[in-house]
Amino acid sequence: MEEMDLLEISAGETVAMAPGEMHVMADDIKNDWVPGDRLAVDLRFRDAGVEKIEVPVVDYVELADRLSGDDRPS
Repeated sequence: MEEMDLLEISAGETVAMAPGEMHVMADDIKNDWVPGDRLAVDLRFRDAGVEKIEVPVVDYVELADRLSGDDRPS
C-alpha cells in the first residue's frame, strides 16, 4: 500500500477503486461510523469541478480476512 496526496487522471481516463486495490482509507477519524454506514464524499477535480459520491464504511479486519487467499476479487 502506498500513500498518495494526489491522483492525476487524464481527460477521458477511468480509474477504478476497490478494497484490496487502489482505495481511499480514512484513519484516525473521531466519528461514530459503523460498518454499513454510507459516507458522502466530494471528489475535487482541477478542471471538472466537484463530483459527489457515496462510499460504504467497512470493517478493516473483516475486509482483510475476506480478501485473503482465494477470496480476492478478480
